[in-house]
Amino acid sequence: MNKTKKIIIILVILVTLIFAVDAMFLFNPLTFKRDAITHHHYTRYRKPMVYIVSLYGDDKKIDNGNDDVRKMYQELKQSEFIGFAFDEDLKKQLGLTEERGKIMIKSELKFVGTLSEIAWYGSDSDICRISMSDPSTGYRLDFDGFIKMTPELKVHINSLFK
Repeated sequence: MNKTKKIIIILVILVTLIFAVDAMFLFNPLTFKRDAITHHHYTRYRKPMVYIVSLYGDDKKIDNGNDDVRKMYQELKQSEFIGFAFDEDLKKQLGLTEERGKIMIKSELKFVGTLSEIAWYGSDSDICRISMSDPSTGYRLDFDGFIKMTPELKVHINSLFK
């Protein structure tokens, strides 16, 4: 086999792999950065991703598409971290009484499960609580904290409760 054919075959394989990874995962493994908001390995963010919105004890599944979930994570990352949720004094200082609703971000693949939970304190609140656990560690809580939502995130989250 000549050199040109080998290069073409390698390029076809690489392009196929790139499209396959993009079709399977929410984030690109080459640009993905783990942090407090997206703290799982990129392979845990398997498509298709959906929201489960819980309001007054009723759960409803909302499928706004993978791009919407990716946008939610980007907005969460731009929000200001205020403190950890176990700090009861902080909770009182912020005036947070009870959660009014919850958003779970999850993959529809049964073996992945819920990746993030966002506690909602009502449309007037600028604060939300985000918690993440890892199914591979028996759902041990890995992060649980309060963030001050950006205006975009507040609109995004409030829209899910309508």
